[in-house]
Amino acid sequence: MLSKLHDSPWAKELSSIFKEVDMLYVYRNDLCCNINSVKNNLLFQFEETWSKNVLLKPKLKTCMQMKEIFAPETCFSLFV
Repeated sequence: MLSKLHDSPWAKELSSIFKEVDMLYVYRNDLCCNINSVKNNLLFQFEETWSKNVLLKPKLKTCMQMKEIFAPETCFSLFV
């Protein structure tokens, strides 16, 4: 039964998320974990990738001169 669950599409996606944040042992051993820790690790990974990739795009190099970190723009919060 458990092997069938680990073969499902959502389980494979979950496995890849845990692998991304270096917590695959949690998934493999069916352990409980702090979801906020996983979320923070994912956000950190995303920010690192974003800051590296944005420099590779000529039109976004100007953006990086004004914006040092990945964060939603405050002007967008006016419309939400």
